[in-house]
Parts: sequence; C-alpha cells; structure tokens
Amino acid sequence: MSLAISDPVLHEVLEPGTEAPRARLDLVGAIASAGLPCNVMVAPVLPWLTNSTEALDELLRRIATAGATSATVLALHLWPGVRPWFLDWLRHDRPLRCCGHTVSTELHRHGNDPHRPTLGRRAIVAADPPALL
Repeated sequence: MSLAISDPVLHEVLEPGTEAPRARLDLVGAIASAGLPCNVMVAPVLPWLTNSTEALDELLRRIATAGATSATVLALHLWPGVRPWFLDWLRHDRPLRCCGHTVSTELHRHGNDPHRPTLGRRAIVAADPPALL
C-alpha cells in the first residue's frame, strides 16, 4: 500500500478520487489487527510539498501508530520533461507555504533544483522516523 500525503486538503488536490489518508491508515490498522505484516510505501515524497523533516516525521508517526511493520520512503524524481511542468504548477497553482517557506521564494533562491540536498534528500536522509527504523 502507499501513502504519500497526510494532509487531507493537499491529498484531494493531488490525488482526487482516491482513498483518503485516514482510510489508508485504517486499512493498515486492519492488516495489523489480522496479524499480518504491513509495509507502507511513502511515495512519492514531493519537493516543497511533503519533504520537510516535520512532514515526514508526522506521516511516519501516523503510519507506525496505525500498526505498520515497516515503511519505504521514495522521493519523486523530476525527469527533465516533467520538471518544468511541476515547477510551473508549484509557482502558479500552489501559491502556498510548503515546508516552512513560500514555494516561489524557495524556487528562486535555489535555482529551481528540487534535488538540492537542502530541500530534498536532506529531509529524507536526516529524518529520524519514529518507531519504524
């Protein structure tokens, strides 16, 4: 099973028509209650939206509390053909604060590179996921 977004509002924007985060966590709980192991794929982790240490810690805490036995975290890779579209979407359609900064400020300051260690990988690598390591 996968669960990439814990915020129900952001989930509705990015994954409309799919099961809500609460329903996915309930499924994890049902699997665990049945005595079965349950791995949750935290994927994709989205640059400037879900890649902060706080966001990942909170999501992994909720997954662990639901009863998951493990989690695998995978970052979104923005291939050259997708990168311009994603960055334009962030600038124009998501003018909101993400990961503690305004998206447009972060895009400008870091040269539109979502894979810079200070914004992407660092948050994933440095996170100390509670109860799942």
